[in-house]
Amino acid sequence: FAGEIGRHYSIYAYCPEPGCFATLFSDITERTRMEEELRQSHAYMEKLVAQRTRELENANEALTAQNEEITAMNEELTAQNEEITAMNEEIAALNNTLTTVNDGLEYKISERTSDLLAAHEELSAQYDELQQTQKVLLISESRLNRAQNIAKVGDWEVDLKSLNVWASEEAFRIYGFVHRTPHLSLQKIQRMVSQEDRSRMDLALKALLEKNEPYDVVYSVQREDNGLLRSIHSVAKL
Repeated sequence: FAGEIGRHYSIYAYCPEPGCFATLFSDITERTRMEEELRQSHAYMEKLVAQRTRELENANEALTAQNEEITAMNEELTAQNEEITAMNEEIAALNNTLTTVNDGLEYKISERTSDLLAAHEELSAQYDELQQTQKVLLISESRLNRAQNIAKVGDWEVDLKSLNVWASEEAFRIYGFVHRTPHLSLQKIQRMVSQEDRSRMDLALKALLEKNEPYDVVYSVQREDNGLLRSIHSVAKL
């Protein structure tokens, strides 16, 4: 019994190979609760029978003391015996019902335990696969960042609804930004472009969005960190 969480467990340990052991845990809280309810029900019924028995003994003592009421008392005893019989039949039926319910609960607990074990194994396999995938993605991202840094080439994407720009680490370095977040605002980047190139870039962007014409421009920007001018060749497509 795990008192901290109020749960009952069935523990089965075995040795799969020399020097090792394995343990299986099954949550039997519901079964334990039903067994306790069944025990309490039996105790309650036994108490009722004992109480009724005492009543019958008192009635028999009264019959001995009052012979004149024997006939009436016998009729009462007959009625009481019939009542006891009915109660015994009810007790037997209740015991049968509780036994059936307990058997059904044990089957459901066993079935649920099997399902949970299978689900746990599946989730563990999926987690391992996800971890491996994330590891591969991190390696690929690291290789891409090194390649872009060597080639001095960055890449970026623009969300046309929010006008937010996602940019690679090298793109941040080219513009002189500290790479605290992968996102920048399009307006902030556009303000860095030299005034003489601004209108030409706007026309190229408009042609790309409205006519899907190739976006291929060379322009100058003033870096964010040191204010130096840099010439940038930018190519984009929808």
